[in-house]
Amino acid sequence: MSSSRKPPVVRGSGTSVSDRRTRATSRSRSTSPASTRDRQLKQQQLPKPTWDDIIQSSGYDPLATLQRRLDAQEVEMANRFKLQNDQLIHFNSRLEALLQENETLRQELKDAHGEIEELKKQDAALTAQQQQQASKPTPPKTTTTASDPDSMQVEGSLLGQGPDGTHASKYAHDFVPPKPTTFAQVAKSKLKGPPIPSRSKSRTRSTAGKKSNDTPISAATIEWAKRGFKDSKDEPTGYTFVYLKNQKRTKHSEVRRRLRIIGVPQARVVDIQFPSKGVVGLLIHSSFESILVELLTKAEIAIINNFDPTAETVINDPALEDLPDSEKKIHATEVYQQRMLRMCLHLPQAHLGHSILKFFHTQSGPHHISKTNLDIFTKRKPAPKIQRKPRNEDDEELFVKVTPPQHKNQENQDNDDQPMEV
Repeated sequence: MSSSRKPPVVRGSGTSVSDRRTRATSRSRSTSPASTRDRQLKQQQLPKPTWDDIIQSSGYDPLATLQRRLDAQEVEMANRFKLQNDQLIHFNSRLEALLQENETLRQELKDAHGEIEELKKQDAALTAQQQQQASKPTPPKTTTTASDPDSMQVEGSLLGQGPDGTHASKYAHDFVPPKPTTFAQVAKSKLKGPPIPSRSKSRTRSTAGKKSNDTPISAATIEWAKRGFKDSKDEPTGYTFVYLKNQKRTKHSEVRRRLRIIGVPQARVVDIQFPSKGVVGLLIHSSFESILVELLTKAEIAIINNFDPTAETVINDPALEDLPDSEKKIHATEVYQQRMLRMCLHLPQAHLGHSILKFFHTQSGPHHISKTNLDIFTKRKPAPKIQRKPRNEDDEELFVKVTPPQHKNQENQDNDDQPMEV
């Protein structure tokens, strides 16, 4: 009975217990030591790849990649350092300019305080002098008339009769208090009318506020009067620049003040320019050059000869430091041309600005002015047109009208050659 029994079947699966045992047996055979040894022998026969082989097969080079990163960082650091260096140079230049301006302002403030103290002293002296003059008593002027008995009595007491009462004291002053007016005196003054001022007094009052013409004429005024009657061929024409050294940054007013102190007439200096750092230029007429040089030499002031305002060395801007010399010279020329055009446009006399630009336009060299700037000035400030007075019909009567004679015969025609009497 036992041999005829069927193997049990597990529910839920299509395999029997015997099939499962067969599979387990085959699996145990496959994992036997002999099969494991065969696989190990096969693995030993294959070459083991190295790290270089793996890198070479993948195409990745870490050293080259690292080198490229280092090169990129080096370029970036160099650019960053250059930018910071330029910023530092710019900040240093601004700091120097601010320090110089601060020093100039301090000096001007010191000079202003000195002038204020001097004016205060002068004001105090004038106030003391006025108080001293006001403290002195001024006796009033009294006029006497023969018709007034009271005034005659006062005059008699002052001339011959001695004073009495408080007027006899040594501390008494000369003032006599007026006596009360009576009705008769008031009526008498109304009948006489107001006093008529004399002509001499009115003339004195009218001329009191006028200045006298006794002021001496200066030598500069005499020279100006002489120049109007001299021949223009004797003196040089045109304009020129005289360049001087300037240690610190100053204003136009301070330069004019210094020139005034050493005796340079301000009316002869047309303009003051600062073409470069440490240089000041004076635009003057050519006829004044010899006088100015003599005054500067007398004051021991050195003159810069052959200065070129369009040279590349006058450019001190840190932003333009890397430009080549040719571009710097072009930029300096543009700055000089614009400075001259702006100066001539701001002159109160338009004809003077046109004369300056026209003269430098005809000259060659560093101070030459282009035709474009001359045309711009002429367009902005054209020459005034002369407006002629319209002719009046009544003016025709002032002219003699001559009518030619009529030719009646040959004799009259022969007489045409003779001059007519009008």
